[in-house]
Amino acid sequence: MASTGAGGAPAVKGLRLITMNKGADGYGFHMYTDKKLQGQYIKSVTKDSPSDLCGMISGDHVLAVDGMDCSQETHHQVVDRVRAEPSSGKKVLVIDQQTEQEMQAKVWEGKQEGGNWLDRN
Repeated sequence: MASTGAGGAPAVKGLRLITMNKGADGYGFHMYTDKKLQGQYIKSVTKDSPSDLCGMISGDHVLAVDGMDCSQETHHQVVDRVRAEPSSGKKVLVIDQQTEQEMQAKVWEGKQEGGNWLDRN
């Protein structure tokens, strides 16, 4: 059975640039800091919220907001980026945890083989 977002639409996996407009109740997601994995992750997505309708899913890793890398920022800094103007057309780059782990494994494999894994088929 395919996984679904909070609104019931099929959940799309992979690296995704989500563009959304702020609704009356905000964007409809909550983030948390995972100190073990390092970074900001989506804790929950409100059903039928702007983030849900755009394909954000619980567990997504937030990589960037409006083109700015968030990998070394604190929770409060990332929240401030999300809240900053403009509130329409907010762009959030996310990746699901499974895809991220698969990519990291490929990078590790390439390093172990002494090559550039990007050049491989």
